Amino acid sequence: MEESGIDDLYPEYGGLENRFLSHISATVQILVESLKIRGIIDYGNAGVVSPSLGFGDVAVLSKTAFASAWTWEEYESNSNSLEALASLKIGKYNVPKAGENELGSLKFNKIPKYTPYSGNKETFSYYIDPDCNTRKKCVNEVCNVVVPSVAYGAKGASSDIYVSNVAYAEFLHDKFGFSTVDSVMNVYRSTAVANGVNHVEFRGASNKPGVAGSPVNGALASKNTLKMVAAFIDQLPKIVPI
Repeated sequence: MEESGIDDLYPEYGGLENRFLSHISATVQILVESLKIRGIIDYGNAGVVSPSLGFGDVAVLSKTAFASAWTWEEYESNSNSLEALASLKIGKYNVPKAGENELGSLKFNKIPKYTPYSGNKETFSYYIDPDCNTRKKCVNEVCNVVVPSVAYGAKGASSDIYVSNVAYAEFLHDKFGFSTVDSVMNVYRSTAVANGVNHVEFRGASNKPGVAGSPVNGALASKNTLKMVAAFIDQLPKIVPI
């Protein structure tokens, strides 16, 4: 399965993407400790793995999960348990015909969930608050043809690698119900939860695994997401009295 990230594009920098994510987490932590933060609004573009989302649509997420938490199971392993999350069986994606594959399977795992009150819990999905109830249609020459929609309550996956493999993207949607994938959201979410700070996630549909990227789609997704965030901020005094 082909997946690329910053480290793949620039191997000479070794671990650049992990350091980049660590810096984001540290910066958010500093802001939380230094200022009276009431909430965190995270927005940006993402790849879409749901057929119901088109380029330029905006997903307001209700759940997120860290999709890089998995262990590699050996071929014919008996380590599966009834409590285990879904496993990706490599043989199912053999071409031209599905069958057995000695690469085994990937078993998805839960990760530690740190909060101001406990650090002993494990989770796969995080719930996101508050419940957004605003809608803002975009206005530009592209939207006159196809008006982007807003997907409320969608589920997003985040990992330390960027998903570009079509089969893997279909697995994430079919087995877990994810609509978007990115490689940054997990940093904001985990830091916010660890500090007990409310947070909300907006993701613009800018690309799809297996489809060549387009600057036009990326720009459209960015504009629509920013408009959605602006509309949400405008409604904040009604939702959370300041």
